[in-house]
Amino acid sequence: VAAREAGDYEVALAALQAAVAQGDMRAAMVLGEMLEAGQGTYQNPRGACGYYLRAAESGNPQAQFRTAECYRDAWLYGDGGNARTWYERAAAGGIPAAFCELGKMVANGVDGEPDPEAGYDFCLRGARAGDPEAMDRIGYWLSHGEGVARDLEQSYLWWTRAADAGHIGA
Repeated sequence: VAAREAGDYEVALAALQAAVAQGDMRAAMVLGEMLEAGQGTYQNPRGACGYYLRAAESGNPQAQFRTAECYRDAWLYGDGGNARTWYERAAAGGIPAAFCELGKMVANGVDGEPDPEAGYDFCLRGARAGDPEAMDRIGYWLSHGEGVARDLEQSYLWWTRAADAGHIGA
């Protein structure tokens, strides 16, 4: 990790690959991040997802979230149910952003019937846990009356919270 922070990506890649070969799943997460970003190698999202999956299977909540994104974006083969399973695990592991991603899936009926109310509730949990994207989404749903009664005052409050938390589009 020190080599990566110093920008010596080739050394970092070699060290991380050796660590993964020895079963270090924290190294798998970092190696996935490097492959996704193209640090020291060509950008390889599919390869990154393979490392995220390995780390996710070891119980790493951040890797579980990234694995869900891989399934959602079709870098790993599967369906919406695979993404939902990993978002559920990431949410249970304390990743606030996972709640709203799960909420969007539920609201849109990915892997089941659309349930906007349940989707709103999931996303609200993420917003209350501090996720700026979830705060923005809650503001949107409140302004449009999606999954909840339309409430422009509450919508404004959530968009203000999102902006205060650093969300650029809020």
